[in-house]
Amino acid sequence: MSARPGIRFDSVTKLFGTSSGQAHRAVHDVTLSVADGEFVCLVGPSGCGKSTLLAIAGGFEQPTSGRVLIGETEITDPGTGAVTVFQDYGLFPWRTVRDNVEYGLQVRGVPPAERRARALAELDAVGLGAFAEWHPHELSGGMRQRVSIARALAVDPAVLLMDEPFGAVDAINRARMQEELERLWCEHERTVLFVTHDVDEAIYLADRIVLMTPGPGRIAEQIDVTFSRPRVRGSGEFFALRSRILETLHLAGTESRTEFEI
Repeated sequence: MSARPGIRFDSVTKLFGTSSGQAHRAVHDVTLSVADGEFVCLVGPSGCGKSTLLAIAGGFEQPTSGRVLIGETEITDPGTGAVTVFQDYGLFPWRTVRDNVEYGLQVRGVPPAERRARALAELDAVGLGAFAEWHPHELSGGMRQRVSIARALAVDPAVLLMDEPFGAVDAINRARMQEELERLWCEHERTVLFVTHDVDEAIYLADRIVLMTPGPGRIAEQIDVTFSRPRVRGSGEFFALRSRILETLHLAGTESRTEFEI
């Protein structure tokens, strides 16, 4: 696999206007680097700016100050180098599964025969090769999310951004999807920035976990997950790290409420 650029946030702050005319500070002075081939999870409570950072990284939002780069290229609009997988799948209901996976390749002008071959290869990789000619409404939620992941991987993105992609999936299928994603990542070692509020999910998937404070979002702590893959969810080291993360998030929330006024 050829070298891929990582992603870098340089002093990113994001303010949104409110109906009262005041500015809401969603993210404050975030500096973060994700190395080539690294799997990083952003973890924190709802409203801590995780999805805002991902939207900026994907080019869907612009920072109020600071910048985000993939390699040496500043992100200014969607398609600069990252592909985003959302929680709601984002599939076209009128297109077949294969046609959905081909969509990004079609937009990029890839010839029909090549995009068909690449789409089928990615569907095989996520275990859906037999469903290529089905339509999204004929699939379960977990299967639709796998189609969404296959579509993202088909365009061979420099960086894969994932915004709580398994949030709407039941617990059993969520664990299976995590295992499937880990397998795909281990095979290709793509650069992944993954947003979740699920601490167990982050421990299972990440090389590094970035903990964020609530309102405004800042980095409270970064934790390397050093134990070997595949990880055993019921192991002592898993539970010890879980306890540490939950305690850090609790303390970060308390400190944030007393330090900032929005």
